Amino acid sequence: MNEKEFNLNNFPGLRLYTEDPQTAIRRQIRKTIYIVIIVLVMSAALLFWTIGAIKKEENNLVSKEEAIQLGQKKQAIEPAAEKNFQEILPFVGQINRALPSSTDLLDYQSALEEMAKKDEVQIAVNFSAAAAGGAVEHTLDVKGQIPNIIQFVEDLENMPFFVKIVSFKINSSAQTNQESTLTAVLQIFTK
Repeated sequence: MNEKEFNLNNFPGLRLYTEDPQTAIRRQIRKTIYIVIIVLVMSAALLFWTIGAIKKEENNLVSKEEAIQLGQKKQAIEPAAEKNFQEILPFVGQINRALPSSTDLLDYQSALEEMAKKDEVQIAVNFSAAAAGGAVEHTLDVKGQIPNIIQFVEDLENMPFFVKIVSFKINSSAQTNQESTLTAVLQIFTK
């Protein structure tokens, strides 16, 4: 040999002819396994990225479809809503006065007290929590003579507030000049 040592690693083509065939096969199998693993990892990464992109596009399409359906419903409802709005527009002021804020019922209670004074009855109002549909339920106890209580109920029906009578009970004696009581559960509808 020359001064330079002959190294098979410098000549990969010659290794095939000088190397043990079993070693060459194992090296090729390892190389093939590495290539297969790399291809599998890259395929899995590409598959996960593709699935994510498909799901994102699906979400976009679903939200676009919902927007289209909402737009179609709105277009179908708009003419009816516009007509209803035009019908109630002249009465908006009355509606706003008839539906007080659920946190500010002083005007309503003041109106009840003024009616009681006018009709010569005594009242007690006890408000409870807001009921379903924006109504505030309350109990109204009225004491007085039967004709005055009846007048108070008539005035209650004509109040400028939207009030619903849930229950109504009058306790009275057979004599007309005796004091009677009315207990009513009411709901006042609010904004």
